[in-house]
Amino acid sequence: MRLDPAAPDHHGEIRRLRAHGPIAPVLLPGDVPAWIVLGDDTLRLALTHPHVVKDYRAWNRWGTIPADWPLIGMVKVDNAVTADGPEHARLRAPLRTALNPRRVLALEAHVHTLTDRFLDRAAALPGPVDLRAHLAAPLPLAVLGHLLGIPDGELEDLSRLVRSIFTSTAAPDEVVATQQAITRRLEDLVAVRRAHPGDDLTTDLIAHHDRGDLTGEELVGTLWLAIAAGYETTTGLLVNAVHTLLTHTDQRALATRTPDDGDTDPWADVVNETLRWNSPVGHFLMRYTTREVTLAGTTIPAGDAVIASYTAAGRDRSVHGEDADRFDITRRPAAGLLSFGHGPHFCPGAPLARLQARICLRTLFTRFPHLALDTTARPPRPVPSLVANTLDSLPVRLH
Repeated sequence: MRLDPAAPDHHGEIRRLRAHGPIAPVLLPGDVPAWIVLGDDTLRLALTHPHVVKDYRAWNRWGTIPADWPLIGMVKVDNAVTADGPEHARLRAPLRTALNPRRVLALEAHVHTLTDRFLDRAAALPGPVDLRAHLAAPLPLAVLGHLLGIPDGELEDLSRLVRSIFTSTAAPDEVVATQQAITRRLEDLVAVRRAHPGDDLTTDLIAHHDRGDLTGEELVGTLWLAIAAGYETTTGLLVNAVHTLLTHTDQRALATRTPDDGDTDPWADVVNETLRWNSPVGHFLMRYTTREVTLAGTTIPAGDAVIASYTAAGRDRSVHGEDADRFDITRRPAAGLLSFGHGPHFCPGAPLARLQARICLRTLFTRFPHLALDTTARPPRPVPSLVANTLDSLPVRLH
């Protein structure tokens, strides 16, 4: 089955793929073959299997994939995402340090301030508001800017480049231009922070580079990983959560009426169920078999590409029950959620994404109890991405 790069209906496509079982053969853009893992249990095995690795050089197609392939920006990178074993631990260490629980907790007040600031601006606009453009996208972008020491004037351009990388339908010349622009922007950021050090992750990474812990390419690649992973996925989580609550009024009522008394946090429940029911990461690219591997009765030849479908795993009925397609914030998943990954590659930014989502959702629905979708605007459309699973807009009426 050929995966539609425009991704107009992730869940519909997944339902058709499930006819093959927990693993299905697929074709990516350019008729590039791969295997997609759909089942929760099978995906956990794949994500921790010693012979299913992240290094793109293990791919039997590597060397034949052109530089302008639409998905190249998600595959050929030099950072922790494409490393394994000790190399992965080395590249991941600076991110784990930067995103440790103490530093994430210290960002809480800043996230509150930013959320109120963006909502104040949105409320001052006449008529309906696109919450993606005015809250869900700028909030994580501003948090990343603070964390990485990126000047405010550079943030919007970087966000445009991130959106382009996640787009699975980009034209060949756009793919190449985006890759080159990303490298230039991040090299410029490194130069600025080298000349003017600060209390930020970029300065920390420069110190790692100067000690010989990171190459120049790895430094730039790690910065790109932090931006790409921290921006688009958190934006998608916020958009998906708000849209789902506005279309599931019973769950919205439950979230807004449940006391947040420290023992129970309904907004944490909303975040968890959104991650399960409509993960902002659709199909995560890619892993590669270093030898013939059999998973769930399917034999995958050595060197083949393997895709992790977090969106599919979240609605696996064998794990989440026969009502897995139902959004229910009182649900207690039988297994840990896979939306942030599993095993050594579990996303170190997960606590920060959860923090932003809880604060943003609580503040939004408290300040605007009559929040509703704007039915006069163009209906939101899925973003054209195999990786990102969210909407391109979120038109609402605040009052």
